[in-house]
Parts: sequence; structure tokens; C-alpha cells
Amino acid sequence: MGDALSVLQGVNVNGRINFPRFSIALTAADRFCEDCAAGRLEAVQQKLANKSAEEKAKFVCAKSREGDVPLNCAAHSGNLELVDLLLESGASLTDYDKEGHSALCSAILGGHPQVLQRLVEKGGELNHQDDSGLAAVHYAVLRENVECAKILLEAGANPNLKNKNGTMAFQQARVLKNQQIQELLKQHGAIES
Repeated sequence: MGDALSVLQGVNVNGRINFPRFSIALTAADRFCEDCAAGRLEAVQQKLANKSAEEKAKFVCAKSREGDVPLNCAAHSGNLELVDLLLESGASLTDYDKEGHSALCSAILGGHPQVLQRLVEKGGELNHQDDSGLAAVHYAVLRENVECAKILLEAGANPNLKNKNGTMAFQQARVLKNQQIQELLKQHGAIES
């Protein structure tokens, strides 16, 4: 009965997603990213067990077919222990997802300042801009996350980066009417234009 239920729910016992006319096999990278996104530390530990350092590094840097990166998925989940494990296993802070998002951006989007702090401490690129020209500081402002904005600015993030539309973080904060973030940005050299 369990097998029939799995097929009806769209996934059969062989790990394939079934659609009316075709079936897609999940890759190891897809499953690994799913475990990271769900914050499943034990599942990730099991997948990394008995691998050489080189094999671990290759595995933790492999993108899913959707262009997801394990470190970004883990950062978004908020599981700090999982983020540390991936970094210790060779995950790169300069691997970006299909939209150019860094792990720093993923931590902010997930609302996890403690993960962001760790990624900054480990050398995450403060001023990396994604495909839309948004840097981590833009995401912190858009999420109105004062704690994340403070972490980035105190670490030296540039508050005056422009996105592809020419918008800076201060302009975003002004549109959002967030006085606290506006003041924080000004304290760190933001241009008010």
C-alpha cells in the first residue's frame, strides 16, 4: 500500500517523480540540496561519511539540476551546524545559485542573522551582486532586517552599490520608510540621493 500511495503522491519508491507522460530521476545533488534546504544535518552527515576530503569537496559544491547550491540551501534553512559542516567539507563561499545569489543572501532571505554572521566571519563576499545587481545589503534592507544590515555594514559592506535599476540601499530604505535602517546606512557612509 505504501508504494501505491507514493506513486499517487508523485514519487515512486525508486526516487523518480512521475508525471503523466514522463518521469524525472532525482540526482544525488538534487537530494543533497533537498536535505540541506530542510536542515537535515544527520542525512547530510550520512551522505558525507566515508568520503575522502576531495570527494566531500566535490559533493558539497555540486549544483542541483535547478541550479541550487548546497551551502545556499543550508544557509536559508538556518541550520548553523549544517552550514559549518558544509564549509568544513569544502563548500565554497563563491559558488552562486542559478540567479547569482550568494550564501549570504540566502541567510538573509531565510531570516538567519547568526548564519549570516558565520558566513561573513568565514570570508563571504560582502559586495557580491547577483544577476539583478542586488548585493546582500540590498536584501537586508528589502527584508527590513536591521540585524543583518548591521552585520554587513560593520564588516565593511558597501552601502552605495547600485542594482541594475540604479537603486542604492538607502533609496530602498526610504521607499520602505524604515528610519532605523536609513540611520544605520548613513552611519556607514550611505549616500542619501
